[in-house]
Amino acid sequence: MKTKPIQYTMFNTPIIKHILRAIAFVLRKLLGWKTVGTLPDFPQYVAILAFHTSNWDVFYGILMAFAFF
Repeated sequence: MKTKPIQYTMFNTPIIKHILRAIAFVLRKLLGWKTVGTLPDFPQYVAILAFHTSNWDVFYGILMAFAFF
Protein backbone atom coordinates (compact mmCIF):
# COMPACT_ATOMS: atom_id res chain seq x y z
CA MET A 1 0.00 0.00 0.00
CA LYS A 2 1.42 3.35 -1.04
CA THR A 3 1.02 6.25 1.38
CA LYS A 4 0.46 9.85 0.39
CA PRO A 5 3.02 12.41 1.52
CA ILE A 6 1.94 14.99 4.05
CA GLN A 7 0.61 17.99 2.16
CA TYR A 8 0.11 20.50 4.95
CA THR A 9 2.02 21.85 7.92
CA MET A 10 0.74 24.19 10.63
CA PHE A 11 2.05 27.08 8.53
CA ASN A 12 0.04 26.33 5.37
CA THR A 13 -3.15 24.56 6.46
CA PRO A 14 -5.91 26.73 4.95
CA ILE A 15 -8.13 27.60 7.93
CA ILE A 16 -5.87 26.78 10.87
CA LYS A 17 -3.09 29.03 9.53
CA HIS A 18 -5.29 32.13 9.78
CA ILE A 19 -6.57 31.25 13.23
CA LEU A 20 -3.06 30.62 14.61
CA ARG A 21 -1.72 33.82 12.99
CA ALA A 22 -4.51 35.83 14.64
CA ILE A 23 -3.83 34.26 18.05
CA ALA A 24 -0.09 34.88 17.66
CA PHE A 25 -0.74 38.51 16.63
CA VAL A 26 -2.91 39.18 19.69
CA LEU A 27 -0.44 37.52 22.07
CA ARG A 28 2.49 39.48 20.60
CA LYS A 29 0.58 42.74 21.11
CA LEU A 30 -0.39 41.82 24.67
CA LEU A 31 3.20 40.87 25.52
CA GLY A 32 4.64 44.01 23.92
CA TRP A 33 6.65 42.20 21.24
CA LYS A 34 7.01 43.49 17.69
CA THR A 35 8.46 42.11 14.50
CA VAL A 36 11.36 43.85 12.82
CA GLY A 37 12.78 43.03 9.41
CA THR A 38 11.68 40.84 6.55
CA LEU A 39 12.27 37.31 5.38
CA PRO A 40 15.21 36.61 3.04
CA ASP A 41 14.46 36.71 -0.66
CA PHE A 42 15.31 33.05 -1.28
CA PRO A 43 12.96 30.31 -2.48
CA GLN A 44 13.93 28.07 0.45
CA TYR A 45 15.84 28.56 3.68
CA VAL A 46 16.11 27.14 7.20
CA ALA A 47 15.22 29.12 10.30
CA ILE A 48 16.82 27.78 13.47
CA LEU A 49 15.43 28.36 16.96
CA ALA A 50 17.85 27.42 19.74
CA PHE A 51 16.67 27.14 23.33
CA HIS A 52 19.06 28.64 25.82
CA THR A 53 17.39 29.97 28.94
CA SER A 54 14.02 28.33 29.46
CA ASN A 55 11.20 26.46 27.79
CA TRP A 56 9.49 29.81 27.13
CA ASP A 57 11.82 30.22 24.15
CA VAL A 58 9.69 27.70 22.25
CA PHE A 59 6.54 29.72 22.94
CA TYR A 60 8.12 32.99 21.77
CA GLY A 61 9.73 31.29 18.78
CA ILE A 62 6.39 29.98 17.55
CA LEU A 63 4.77 33.40 18.04
CA MET A 64 7.48 35.00 15.93
CA ALA A 65 7.31 32.27 13.29
CA PHE A 66 3.64 33.05 12.72
CA ALA A 67 4.52 36.73 12.35
CA PHE A 68 6.38 35.93 9.13
CA PHE A 69 4.64 32.90 7.64
